[in-house]
Amino acid sequence: MKPSARLLLVTALLGLAGCSSPMADFGGHDAARKYSVRSTDNFVVDAADQNAVSCTGLIEQRTPDGRLKVTINIKSREGAPIQTQAQCQFRDAQGLIAEETPWQAFTLAAGDTETLSFVASNSELRNYSVRVRVIH
Repeated sequence: MKPSARLLLVTALLGLAGCSSPMADFGGHDAARKYSVRSTDNFVVDAADQNAVSCTGLIEQRTPDGRLKVTINIKSREGAPIQTQAQCQFRDAQGLIAEETPWQAFTLAAGDTETLSFVASNSELRNYSVRVRVIH
């Protein structure tokens, strides 16, 4: 076997060996109960604005007194700064809107991400949706 072929084979085997490392346990099951990263199904944007912003992360937590806290990362997809507003609608067990937070205004520079948090005033509220709109 030629030295270059041997080197290629060794490099490939070393590369594959790194793929089989075990996953680290960062807090186990307790962390899963404390923090929940959700899909972005609870992120609502008007059809006209869906190409301008995206949700890059959504975390649900409980405050010490049991209220739902939602933290969301909103990313600009635009090439220029945009004026944006966001609010959270907390829903009761039947899915009816029980509480709406005031709209929070913020500016997103091109490609930047803003992190916002919303906290329900009632520990009975378990569902939510975060609404985002771009000011045109």
